[in-house]
Amino acid sequence: MSIRRLVLADMDVAARAHRAAFDQALPWLAGLHTPDGIDRMI
Repeated sequence: MSIRRLVLADMDVAARAHRAAFDQALPWLAGLHTPDGIDRMI
């Protein structure tokens, strides 16, 4: 595995990964933010 800085083209995948981790870690908050809102945040 290698670690590298994300680039703009990686943001869609990063947002989906963030969303999945957020929903798993904090299920009582699942659905609080829309996918579009997370895309804007990231």
